[in-house]
Amino acid sequence: MRALLTGDLHAGKGARYERVPGDRLAEQAAVWTRTLELARERGCDVILHAGDLFDHRRPGPDVMMAVERPLVEHRDAGGCPVVFVLGNHESAGDNPTAPAVFGLAGLIEMHDRPGITQVGDVSIACLPWAPVSRIVAAQNGGDRDDVNQLAAELLIETARGLRAEIDGPAILLTHFSISGASLPGGMTSDQLREPVLPLEELERLGFDAIVAGHLHPPQLLASNPAEPEVPILYVGSPLPLDFGEGGYEHGCWILDLDGVRGATVPEFVPVESRRFLTFERELVEIPGVGVTVAEPIFDIADAFVKVRVSTTAELARRADFARIREDLLTVGAYN
Repeated sequence: MRALLTGDLHAGKGARYERVPGDRLAEQAAVWTRTLELARERGCDVILHAGDLFDHRRPGPDVMMAVERPLVEHRDAGGCPVVFVLGNHESAGDNPTAPAVFGLAGLIEMHDRPGITQVGDVSIACLPWAPVSRIVAAQNGGDRDDVNQLAAELLIETARGLRAEIDGPAILLTHFSISGASLPGGMTSDQLREPVLPLEELERLGFDAIVAGHLHPPQLLASNPAEPEVPILYVGSPLPLDFGEGGYEHGCWILDLDGVRGATVPEFVPVESRRFLTFERELVEIPGVGVTVAEPIFDIADAFVKVRVSTTAELARRADFARIREDLLTVGAYN
């Protein structure tokens, strides 16, 4: 079985980066379309989506259509099935969710509860996002760190129970934090105040691969990187969602798995999207030019550009920041 692994599109996020209304959503739709195309081009048997297809629980009709059209095109082109677990941005308690609409239409196989689905001879154990609110209610409040620890233990037991029901190769598809993972700003998942699944315990569950969404840098995890027991990875966001995500590649993964050789080392496949670039510059005064950045900025064509400046209060007062912005747009910056 060959699977394309993706997640965390967050369709509908980032309107502040638009030049005109709909720009950012159109780019998200294009990346989503390309991701589905890659699954067909690479002969995948299934697409595993690890949650947060949408950024909001109640996306508007334009956002729904931007995600639906590529799914319809994928189905009509004979594309493989899409197995989806609910993410925290889409979770709505016991209320219907946006991805459920696509599930009812047969465009995806949606899991908002733990369950198992079969793809060829490989079983996909689905562990979607679940809030800790019921544990809080059952304990009449309590310390949040203790609640998160208990939730992580229950989630590991749930995953163990799913694996016990499967005879043969299996992949765990989930949307939770895993210990040892990194966030875009360099913070680690162990510092989060939410359920964090222990990496070592996940390795011992007997899955042939573990595929997770929720944290946006794509990354392979292992308690012993020199001798990884099974592929455990974060799919990452397929395009940068803001400037904090501009410093690493974005795309999807290809994973091959069979009952004899087990899982291969997953292959990361970049997907093209508009870049987010950040520059550090000093403000200086140049005779005949005025107050401007000290060094020129190159290679910014069609990119979102942020310039952080260091300067004196006097130069900052006299700087024409609107002109500096226009200069960047003139040499190719998108916004």
